[in-house]
Amino acid sequence: VATEIDDYGVIRTESMNTTRWGYDNLGNRIVLEQFETTYNYNDYGILVSRVTEGEKMGYDAFGNQYIKERYRKEATQIDQYGTVREERTQGEKFQGDIVIEHYETVSLYDERGTLSEEMTHGEKLDLNGMVTEHYETRSYFNDYGILVSRVTEGEKLSYGPAGNQYIKERYVTTATGIDECGTVREETTEGTVLGEREGETLGFYSTRSTYNDFGVLAAQSSDLLIPNNSGPGIEMCLHVEYEIDQQGNIIYTHVYDANGYEIPDLGGEGYKEPGSVIIQFTGEMKNEEEGLAELKTDPASYPENKTPAEISGDDELLKRKRIEEEVQRHAGDRRFVNEIATEEGKALPYQQKGKNSIIAE
Repeated sequence: VATEIDDYGVIRTESMNTTRWGYDNLGNRIVLEQFETTYNYNDYGILVSRVTEGEKMGYDAFGNQYIKERYRKEATQIDQYGTVREERTQGEKFQGDIVIEHYETVSLYDERGTLSEEMTHGEKLDLNGMVTEHYETRSYFNDYGILVSRVTEGEKLSYGPAGNQYIKERYVTTATGIDECGTVREETTEGTVLGEREGETLGFYSTRSTYNDFGVLAAQSSDLLIPNNSGPGIEMCLHVEYEIDQQGNIIYTHVYDANGYEIPDLGGEGYKEPGSVIIQFTGEMKNEEEGLAELKTDPASYPENKTPAEISGDDELLKRKRIEEEVQRHAGDRRFVNEIATEEGKALPYQQKGKNSIIAE
C-alpha cells in the first residue's frame, strides 16, 4: 500500500503487511508469522531504506497461540540502484513473557540482490536472565540464493557455587545434507563436555539429526564417550535415542549402555542434551567414589574399640559392598561386570538373568 506519493506521482513511502500460514496436526490453518515492511524512495523512485518488523507464533497443546519470537530487520547498505547489499536482523525469542535468546544476523547480497552469505551471533538465557550459551552460525548460498553450507560453533556455560562462570561444553554443528531447495536434511554435532576444574574433560558426544522435506526434525540420536579419568581402564560408551512427535518436538529421551540395555535414571520425558547426560553420569560416579573415600579415611566411621585387623576387615567389606552395588546398577553391562570380577579376582555373589535384572547365586 502506497502511503505517501509526491506531487509528481512518485511513490515516496509504501508498506506491506504479510501473513505466513501453515497447518497444525489436525489440518487446521494457523498463523505462523506476521510482519510489516516499510519502504522509502528518493525523488527518482529509487529505494533508500527498508525496514521489516515481525512476530513468529507458536501454539500450546490446547491450540492457544503465543508469540515465540520478535524481530526487526533493516537494510543497512543499499547501492545507487536501490539494490539491498547488506541487512541486519535483531531478534528475541520468548518462553512465556521471558526472553530466552538474543541474536543478530548480518545478511550479504550480491549486485543482483541475491542472498550470498549470512552470519549470526547469539546468546541463550535461562529463566533468571543468566547467559547459558554463546553461538555463531555461518551460512553460504549459491548464485540463486539457495543454501549450500551451514556451520555453527558454540559454547555452553555454567556457574559454580560461588557464582563463577565457566565453559561446560564446546560444540560444532555442521549441515551434512542439504537438498536442492536449500532445506537442511541432515546435521551432525560434535561436542566436548568440560568440568569446572581447568583442563578437566568429562566426555565427548556425536549427534546425528535428520529432517523431513519441510525442515522439521524427524529423527535424532547421540553416541557418548566417557573416559576413565581416575586411571587406566575401558571408556564407558552410551547411546541416546529421542522420541519425536509430528511437529518435530522431542518428547522423550532414552539412554542405553554399550550392550543396548536402557538406563532409565539417565533418560526421561522431554529433551535431555547429550552433555547433560554425561554430566549426570559422571557426577553420580564421582559422588560414589567420594563417598567411599570418605568412609574409608574418616576415623569417626570406625568404633574406637576395634582392632586394626577388624578395621581392615570392615574396609574389605565396604569395598565389596560398593562393587556389588555397582554391579546391580550396571547389571545390563556384561563388560562392566566382567571387568570388576577380573579386577577383584573373586566371584561376585550375583549373576545376570534377563534384561536389567540380577539374581543371587
